[in-house]
Amino acid sequence: MLRIGLKCGKFQIYHAGHAYCLAFCKSRCDYLIILLNSDNYILRHKERIIASLDDRKAVLKSVRFVNEVNSFDEDTEDTWIAYFKKNDLYRRFGRDAKLVMFHSPEKHDNPPAEKLVDEIIFVPFLNKKTNSSNKILRKAKDRPNEVD
Repeated sequence: MLRIGLKCGKFQIYHAGHAYCLAFCKSRCDYLIILLNSDNYILRHKERIIASLDDRKAVLKSVRFVNEVNSFDEDTEDTWIAYFKKNDLYRRFGRDAKLVMFHSPEKHDNPPAEKLVDEIIFVPFLNKKTNSSNKILRKAKDRPNEVD
């Protein structure tokens, strides 16, 4: 039985926390698919685009733990997952393939797509205080020459 993993996110600034997360995910599945939020999604949620979707895809495709990178424009990944499960999962990976969704701990109370996947695994944070894209950006702006 193949375990097909899904990890969603923006991945705007790839950092050590992302590397840890993807290694953790890959250690618990046979094939890891990253679902990137589109640039339109980021703009709709009043965030700044730091790296374009194409750039983020290129970075993630180079990560050895990642087998495939896709994107979605909807507010949740549910539509993409439902389509993938109906049209691609069993055709590509066989009838006994299991779909595993990886989530961050802060989504513990309300993980999306829970009815569409066979299992949800919560990924522990490496270090939430330093491994956050927003904190990295603030530090670069406020203290450009400081090293942790």
